[in-house]
Amino acid sequence: MRRILVGAACALSTGVSAEARAQNTGGVFPPTVAEGASALEYRVGYRPQDGSNGLAQRVHYQRAIDTRLMWRVVGQVAGTTDDQSLDFVQGELFWELSEDTDAWRTGFRFDAQVRNGGAPEQLNASWTNQFPVGEALTGRFVLLNKVQIGDRAEDGVAFETRANLFHRTKGGVVLGVETYNLHGSPDDLDPFGGRQQVGPYAVWPVAEGWGLFTGVLFGANAESPDADYRLWLTRNF
Repeated sequence: MRRILVGAACALSTGVSAEARAQNTGGVFPPTVAEGASALEYRVGYRPQDGSNGLAQRVHYQRAIDTRLMWRVVGQVAGTTDDQSLDFVQGELFWELSEDTDAWRTGFRFDAQVRNGGAPEQLNASWTNQFPVGEALTGRFVLLNKVQIGDRAEDGVAFETRANLFHRTKGGVVLGVETYNLHGSPDDLDPFGGRQQVGPYAVWPVAEGWGLFTGVLFGANAESPDADYRLWLTRNF
């Protein structure tokens, strides 16, 4: 089974990568699907910069189909604090392959994205994993693969990786660190030349069914923004 998954991940890495565009509102998403679960989430990404500060706002709703499949719809507006416009609309399908009793959880996510302003549409395929790291920590690793379609689509393929490491306290607070990395295409691969961001985050239970994510990502190379400040508010049903 593990050989099949690794082979699938290698095949997926022939999709196109994301380019660094608006503020980072993405997440290191888990492979797990809980039957009957649903959630509504609002995300804000803020980037201080010279001239006008960048701002992105995203809303998504997700709902499990069964113990294996979950769908999500996403909409985002982005621009500056003074001028916001539609960035993209996206549909997603999660497919978990592991069992609830497995220590190593794994699955895939498939996305279709329509972007505004004449930008090319995008199809994404991602392989996501969650696993224990010792007794107190949990890790996640995601390989994202994206291909552009349409008249203005970029040629070639590329990929992105995301990862995090976190600890859940007895009080239910999650404390962790995460990283986001753009690597380019296999034909012009530069593991450390694209956007590289890393930073701490915390998830706080604020009320019954409500959670608050706070975090900051710092640029790790010259191609990255100095900082992205992130806040998410989640309502679980």
